[in-house]
Amino acid sequence: MIYHDLFEANKILAQKPKPRLINLILNLTFYGSKNICNLIINRFRNIKDVEYLMMIDLLDNSLPLTLDIYTKLFRCRFFEGYLKSVIKIWILFQRLHRHNYNKAPLIFLSDVFSWTLNDHPILDILKNNLPIFNDYFVENFHSSLRYQTAKSNTDKQIIQKAKTIDIERNDDEFKNTFINTKNTNISKVKLISLEKKVSLFLLSFFNIIYHNIGKSSNNNNNNMFELPSFNNRNVNVKLFPLAWSTSNIPDNDKFVMQKIVYYQIHQILF
Repeated sequence: MIYHDLFEANKILAQKPKPRLINLILNLTFYGSKNICNLIINRFRNIKDVEYLMMIDLLDNSLPLTLDIYTKLFRCRFFEGYLKSVIKIWILFQRLHRHNYNKAPLIFLSDVFSWTLNDHPILDILKNNLPIFNDYFVENFHSSLRYQTAKSNTDKQIIQKAKTIDIERNDDEFKNTFINTKNTNISKVKLISLEKKVSLFLLSFFNIIYHNIGKSSNNNNNNMFELPSFNNRNVNVKLFPLAWSTSNIPDNDKFVMQKIVYYQIHQILF
């Protein structure tokens, strides 16, 4: 919805958008939401509507977490902040049932806690040189290799393709042949304009949510909710804040949601 609001309604968003476009939309959404957050909070107050809290959780927790964990915390060597973010990202993957992603953070946390308990010297090395422990280059090369090979390839063919990719990456003349020289930079004025567009879109969307307070239905299925503000789509409870994964769903008459969230996190971690 945000994409079409920003870049014309007739533009089609690719099934696998380019990382640059994804990053642009995420950042615009984050900063656009900051412009209106006080207005939204003052209007909704302590209302515990599922649509409202799902959006707040997305904009205040999940979105900044995914934007900051690598570019700011990891690359800037802020180990304590990075460690807390790894815990949060693991909880997010666990909540979303992303079984292909929830194991790596858990292994990292296990190593760090073990090194801390045993006062292992590698912990100080990790804290002081965090950006060095970066598997991006391996993952990036693996992605390229996987993209350019098929399941039917033999071991020798895969090895040969890997060597070819490595040579091509280090051959500037070869790379320059395929480099897109189009200027993809966006001016500051344009970015400010897009950010304001996102703010207006979110303001309008929260207004729709406000008029649909209490209209979300469970449809006799504990794991699915029908959300009127999202064109009556059925949404899995795993996309909601953790409180909806407990037996005591938040109630507007009781201010217990925060305690439920903390209890749920404690149950997951310990």
